[in-house]
Amino acid sequence: MSHSTTKLYKTNSTASSSYVVHYDMTREPFADAIEDDLFYAEPGRQQKLDILLHLTQYGNELVLVAGPPGSGKTTLLQQYSLKALDTWIVARIDARGGIDERKLLQQLFHQMNMDFQGATHSELFERMQHHFDTLQHRALQAVLLIDNAEQLPVTALKHVLEMVMLTNADNKPLLRVILFGTRELDEHFHDPLLGSHTHIVRHNIDLLPFAQTHTTHYVLHRLSAANFAGGKPFTEAVLQKIHKQSVGWPGEINRLAHNVFIESLPTTGIAQGNVSNLNKVRAATTLTGIVLLATLLFFQDEFNAWPSVNLFRSHCQRLHQQQYLTKLP
Repeated sequence: MSHSTTKLYKTNSTASSSYVVHYDMTREPFADAIEDDLFYAEPGRQQKLDILLHLTQYGNELVLVAGPPGSGKTTLLQQYSLKALDTWIVARIDARGGIDERKLLQQLFHQMNMDFQGATHSELFERMQHHFDTLQHRALQAVLLIDNAEQLPVTALKHVLEMVMLTNADNKPLLRVILFGTRELDEHFHDPLLGSHTHIVRHNIDLLPFAQTHTTHYVLHRLSAANFAGGKPFTEAVLQKIHKQSVGWPGEINRLAHNVFIESLPTTGIAQGNVSNLNKVRAATTLTGIVLLATLLFFQDEFNAWPSVNLFRSHCQRLHQQQYLTKLP
């Protein structure tokens, strides 16, 4: 592959994903949509997932999963949901764009099949505590997952911490809470509004970028899931470039790999075909113009030569000239 083909851009490609058809794949292997079988169980991510599952069953802490945008937080959250035990009642809330405390509670109540209508703040929490306590008596565990948690307003985060503090008669948490967000979330916990909740124990889980080997395995795993035959354009040199420019973060790996596919599509044949068609159009246009010009000249001379006694001779000469012109390529 040429150097121009393997160059990796720093901006998102807006080209269509026609490479799926060109390479006879079943789907886009690096699309934004998160599909279960595209998850790559890199050792670090698998360890984080195992820790989350363990803490849900045996821990008492508020859990924070942190990483920059594109680090795979939402993917990990989805895998957690798939691995959740049948005895866990899981509510999943996305705080993207911000969500106030009322909407937060409303979504939680809806997903936990609780009645939300006409209740005050204190009544809601009493109802919540009773419901979660009933679940535990039935050997069920309530779990709350919040994605993009750094976008929670402090007032909504305060409600989350109040839910974390709900306990049963044995002083065990009634609700397991796991927040997925960027490191900006840490700053919210220093807000004076949360001063009365500083004693809550937090367990931090940081997502790390892939190493070179795992970047390669990640790309190849997703290609295989899309039924890509293998080989070019993902040469060893290209895979190394992807890792270097992405620094091992999955979201950036996806973008760069998508761009490699776009740049690998053949364009020479298409370009030549367009030029050939354009030349044909130009030739036809030119020929039509010549014929029209000859016709106009013919009639102009006809009018001018009508009084002349040499009309017949001039007419024959012009007819011969017209036939010659129309034969030009």
